[in-house]
Amino acid sequence: MDVSRATLLMLLATGAAWWAARADEPGAAERASQAGRAGWRMVFKSVFNDARQFERQWQHSGNVRLARGLQPAVQLGPADEGAAHAAELLSRPLDCAERPAGELSYWLIADGVDPGEALVVEVLTAQGEWTLLERVISDGRSASGPALHVRRLPAEALWGQTRVRFRALVDDADDRWLISRVELRAAPREVTLEVNVRPALEADIQVALLDGSEQFTLLAPGVRRFPAATRLYLLAPPSAGGLTFSHWLIDGPGRFESARGLALVLARRTRLTAVYRAAPAGQPETLVNVYAAPAIEARLLVGVGAGGAYLPVAGDGVLPCLMGELLTVAAPRRTARYVFERWVVNGQPLTPSGNVLRHEIIGTDVLVAEYALLGDMNDDGVLDKYDVDVFLLALVDPDAYRQHYPQLDRLRRGDINGDGQLDVLDVEPFVDLVLGG
Repeated sequence: MDVSRATLLMLLATGAAWWAARADEPGAAERASQAGRAGWRMVFKSVFNDARQFERQWQHSGNVRLARGLQPAVQLGPADEGAAHAAELLSRPLDCAERPAGELSYWLIADGVDPGEALVVEVLTAQGEWTLLERVISDGRSASGPALHVRRLPAEALWGQTRVRFRALVDDADDRWLISRVELRAAPREVTLEVNVRPALEADIQVALLDGSEQFTLLAPGVRRFPAATRLYLLAPPSAGGLTFSHWLIDGPGRFESARGLALVLARRTRLTAVYRAAPAGQPETLVNVYAAPAIEARLLVGVGAGGAYLPVAGDGVLPCLMGELLTVAAPRRTARYVFERWVVNGQPLTPSGNVLRHEIIGTDVLVAEYALLGDMNDDGVLDKYDVDVFLLALVDPDAYRQHYPQLDRLRRGDINGDGQLDVLDVEPFVDLVLGG
């Protein structure tokens, strides 16, 4: 083996190793790109490791061929005699319709390409025109490894039949561009929510994303777009324009919901209509107070109707409601310092109490979620040294604890680490609570 051939083989092996290393361990540019598109979905991916798959994904003309190695790539070489340009690689039609954003990424090496020669990357717009994404111009230097290129798609390329095109503009027989791992990602599809009021009125609709990420007021009639599959809870006001809420219409008259609180998943364009009518006898509007005592660092969740969807209520919530409506109120079981104890409805304690209350509105009701200090085992409202012996009693002799404190739930008060048990694993976090005041 002569030296020049050995050198060439070493360079090829080094280049292949670079491809593999960069593919498996993304650099700073790729990590930044990935962080910026968390939750985006893959629309198209081509890794050039299978000839039949390559032919299904791409159309090509000129000097285009697959390049084998540890990291497969496609090679765009010099022009054939009489060709207008060296090579062209054209993707199949890609569906980016209703996507708010899209991004093309690919890895690239310029191998022996003379200074000034270029690789042109374009995308097809909805108007049937090619628009430039990137023109990569060679500086003539030997590449030490593949480079990641990332480009956002223009808005006019976000449609149902967009395509990506690579065109190589080189002229020497030794010039070639190596492209690997072409990916197109896009943000989740967006769908439209249209909210109307009948008769022609304006109403403030409370809207909450059921993942807890956002809560806002939508002035209806109004329109807003959301990523597809967004889970929403909408709460119509009890009255508007002197009329009383009657029901929701969902995508026309065929489907309706009688409760003011409506939970839905947006799979497609959705049209909602809040229908109001003259108030029937016995259904006037009233105010309901919902709050936690003492004030805790978490919010209560209130739903209108028997469903499991809620609207967060911070602090002392005063809610306009209709007489006879069913409220579903969920209080957090515990926070870092407090544990749910019971519900008090219109001054009357409910025992036993689960943390979810279902209550039919009978007037100006007051619904209070009462909390106790976590670790306050003697129920004196203070967490101090006097709780230590009582905690140990609850730990080693549950029957004796229940006899002395029949009104207390030893597990709620003493399960400090929140694992559902009162045992020795709660001792250390209990001590930390006491010492922390």
